Amino acid sequence: MKKYRLVFVLSILFLGVIKLTASEYEQVRKAPRVHVPVWQSFALSEVELTDSYFKKAMDLHKGYLLSLDVDRLIPHVRRSVGLQGKGDNYGGWEKHGGCTYGHYMSACAMMYASTGEKALLDKLNYMLDELQECQKQTPDGWFITGKRGKEGYLQLLQGNVVLNQPDETGQPWNYNQNGNSWYCIHKILAGLRDAYVYAGCRQAKDILMPLADFISHIALNSNRDLFQSTLSVEQGGMNEVFVDLKSATPFPKCYLHKEEWTFDS
Repeated sequence: MKKYRLVFVLSILFLGVIKLTASEYEQVRKAPRVHVPVWQSFALSEVELTDSYFKKAMDLHKGYLLSLDVDRLIPHVRRSVGLQGKGDNYGGWEKHGGCTYGHYMSACAMMYASTGEKALLDKLNYMLDELQECQKQTPDGWFITGKRGKEGYLQLLQGNVVLNQPDETGQPWNYNQNGNSWYCIHKILAGLRDAYVYAGCRQAKDILMPLADFISHIALNSNRDLFQSTLSVEQGGMNEVFVDLKSATPFPKCYLHKEEWTFDS
């Protein structure tokens, strides 16, 4: 008899739980739905590294950035617009000039946002002063490449594209003697964007806009098939930076649709 009573009590309890669970489920089902973001962005300044391997790595990188001489990162830029370089280019990839100064702007801006180290901001502001001086020497604000490189872009507007020097995959990376230029141009545009977004350098935005106008005019007014042929190698960064220019809050002016920079493989 006791056994049957125990089963009866357990059954009542079980049904009560089921009823309670169903009731709770019904309340949840009828409750208004509230969208909860899966992720939320945060500023670099909101993250502080404590003593750790990561902090030591960050300090090492910061020291390296502070050790570099801005005048040795951009002498080729000054020479390309008729000014005298203030130093010799670094060696390696930079021996004949390159786009490392774009990487450098991004690195200094983000490191400044993370650490608040004023010396990084000073380096960044000095480079922006130098680049703006170079830009003032040009009629349309384009200083990233010299006259030969600029002519290569303008040839696109006339329907002229010469592709050569295939890479290991067979894709030509050099068009109109400009080399792998979309990669390099992206690094400069992204560096200026980062200087504005992460370090708050208004001057960077002032330098960036004429450059974006120059490229936008070519991208929007060239034959699409010919323009597509120039996107065969490492063009993806241009897609990224122009999406930012079009849609991000700091850059309200619309330049072009991202589809222009999507390679139809």
